[in-house]
Amino acid sequence: MTNDDHDPFNESTHRSNQSGKLMKEEFFWNCVDEECPFGSDEGWEAYYSYRDWRSENPKNRIVDYMDEIMLERSDEYNDDLTADDVILQSVNKPQTAFLGDEYDPQVLDETVIAICLGQLIDEGKIDLSLRPFARVAIERQRHKAFNPSRHRLDILRACARVIHDAQPLQEKGM
Repeated sequence: MTNDDHDPFNESTHRSNQSGKLMKEEFFWNCVDEECPFGSDEGWEAYYSYRDWRSENPKNRIVDYMDEIMLERSDEYNDDLTADDVILQSVNKPQTAFLGDEYDPQVLDETVIAICLGQLIDEGKIDLSLRPFARVAIERQRHKAFNPSRHRLDILRACARVIHDAQPLQEKGM
């Protein structure tokens, strides 16, 4: 199925059973609300870019894709980035943030979340190697410096629950 034909947001038959069970809230499938994982252009594009990458690299580890997105620096996307002073600097001076020359901090976090949920939508599981990235992205987005609305906080809590509850997938190295 090509990406042109693939629409898990409007066609539940294009979703894994597991994603349908875990992603119960309607906002997971909302492609209009900017606060939803796939409602922003960044989340939508991250999901479909992940699908393109997966179709071209069916045997590669998804953590390799995350490393590609982060310009071979994914090991630096870690709990250090959730420190209060680091988040404040990222918001106040985005160009000095981790990969600030390439990504706005919020865009990078939204991309990470969309990739994790995208794997669940397509494969029915989330690789164990992605979970630390998701945890960092969600924690950063919950920070008051990003000024999340109550609605956005509810969405982030649900994302954390889904990622936690999803069946783990332990990909084998290449």
